[in-house]
Amino acid sequence: MELKPDFVRIYPTLVVKDTYLEILYKEGLYKPLEIMEAVYICKELYKLFYKNNIYIMKIGLQVSEDFTLGKNVVAGPFHPAFRELVESSLLNDMILYVIQKYFKESKTIDLIVNLKTLSKLYADKKDFLRHITTNFRQKLIVHQKKI
Repeated sequence: MELKPDFVRIYPTLVVKDTYLEILYKEGLYKPLEIMEAVYICKELYKLFYKNNIYIMKIGLQVSEDFTLGKNVVAGPFHPAFRELVESSLLNDMILYVIQKYFKESKTIDLIVNLKTLSKLYADKKDFLRHITTNFRQKLIVHQKKI
């Protein structure tokens, strides 16, 4: 990476009311990303910036009175906890990697999770975690621990 910013902000494109992009969207000339497409792209950016020691200040738009889905945000990958979705997807990818590499034959896996990280493990109604348990058919026991 040639540029070395002190920090970055990652904002997936949202269609905002009363903008040219809204016109393009309504005419079918612009199709916003689905939420999981945006999570995947932002996850790849997160890894790139992390690897290059670039601090990620924000991921996703801050929820405010002005910017909420259905009010000023017309369409796009808007979620009030978008960063948590990205970090949850990353965390679950790491867990999946370790299971595939070291515990593929295990019938039961004990996962010890810091209480501060628990919300990331369970983000998006546990969808990321469910992906692990259904693909490997292993019993995953989550132990919550204050670390």
